[in-house]
Order: sequence, then structure tokens, then C-alpha cells
Amino acid sequence: MSGQYHRKTFLIKKGLQYRYMGIVILAMLAVSAVVGFTIYFTIWSPISDKNISLDTLAEIFDRTNRQLLYSTAVLTLFIAIASIFVSHKVAGPVYRFEQSVKAIAEGDLTLRIKLRKGDEMMELADMFNHMTTTLETLVVSEQAKTRHLGEIVSRLKKGETIDKATLEELSGTLDELQAITAQFKVREAAGSVVSSDNGTGEVS
Repeated sequence: MSGQYHRKTFLIKKGLQYRYMGIVILAMLAVSAVVGFTIYFTIWSPISDKNISLDTLAEIFDRTNRQLLYSTAVLTLFIAIASIFVSHKVAGPVYRFEQSVKAIAEGDLTLRIKLRKGDEMMELADMFNHMTTTLETLVVSEQAKTRHLGEIVSRLKKGETIDKATLEELSGTLDELQAITAQFKVREAAGSVVSSDNGTGEVS
């Protein structure tokens, strides 16, 4: 059993990570700018170089607090709405991948993922579609070989003589099926991994 995997490289998809880093930084700068301008124009600007009473100062601070509360509420609502649209570029593709994986698990290899322009995970979608196409091609080929074997078995059931040509045909079809299945690495019931390259691999 292999040990727990620890990720050491944090910048895996640099383009994607940098984009969302920029979005977070812009949101922080927007909040800082709103707070800074509010404090300056409602506190420092009115009281600079002026002799004001404590009552006036208290009124200024009260007005500043209300302005900050209003600005924060508006900015929070704006960021929340913007985050929905931004995250949809990831959430949408993730949802499509989930539905596609479920369909493939149920045996539908005709499905292909189509993302909208501007969505994230375009490269992953292309790789996923390539994988599905490869699997579909292999399954179609195996189905054809299986039908051919069925035809030979049907002929044998009818009492036809098994001649050398039929045996060679049967052997060739079996070899082709083995070649198709040998392209996959699968896990046996005992837990050992069977590879097309070197047979049984390590137990994981």
C-alpha cells in the first residue's frame, strides 16, 4: 500500500491559478479603495486644518460609519454576484464532467463534452473526449470480433465441420481480442495490477 500523497508543487495550472489570483487581488484592492476613499472624504477632508467641536466630530464619525456600512454592503453584493459569474466558468464544466462520467460508467461512449467559449478546463475536455473516442473505437472493434466469434460458434452448432481454415480464423479472432484487451491495465480480484507490458504488477 503506497503512502499518503503529499502535493509539493502548488502551481500546477499556472494560467488558471494566476487568473484567479488576479481576481482575488482586484477584489481586495477594490475593497481597500472604497474604504480608503470613504475615510478620507468623510473624516480627514472635513477636519483638516479646522477647529471643530466634539459634537461635530462625533457627527462626522457617525456619518463615516454609515457610509462605510453602506459601501461595504454594496461592494459585498457586487462581489457576490461577480463571483457567481466567475465561478460558473469552472462550475459549469465540472457539472458537465460529472454528468459525462456518470454516462460513461453506465456504458454510453457516444457522449462528448462541449464547453462554451471562455469556460475553463478546455484542455481537460479535449483530453477527456480523446479518451472517450479511443475507448469507443476499441469497444466497436471488440464488438465486431465478438460478433464474428458468434458466427463461428453458430456454424459449429449447426454441425459444420471444423476445418483448418475455420480454426485459423477462430485463432486469429481470439488473438485480435487479446490484443485489444491487452491495451488496458486492470486490477484483479486479489488486488494485483495486470499490465499489458509486464504482466502482473505490484500490489497496491
